Amino acid sequence: MGESGVGGHLQSRWAAITKARQRVEALKNLIGPLDSLDILQESEWPAKLLLKDATIAQLITSRISSAKSGHGKDPLCQWLYDTFQTKDPDLQDVVLR
Repeated sequence: MGESGVGGHLQSRWAAITKARQRVEALKNLIGPLDSLDILQESEWPAKLLLKDATIAQLITSRISSAKSGHGKDPLCQWLYDTFQTKDPDLQDVVLR
């Protein structure tokens, strides 16, 4: 792979990390401070770690399962939609989980 290929890959990887960190920050604004979210924001693999975090998955599941979920402009539903629309396969997997 030529030098421009490596540079392009690094830029692409950094863009994916940045996008995932932004989605983690948006989630943090919805569900409140959580140590694991802080750790995810500093990680080089925030989307993959978010996917594996059972605590966060349970929080999202319980909120999305509540009677109030989905009504009006539910911020968590919007987060799920926006996260899926990133077209990042790891972030899409988070939503599907």
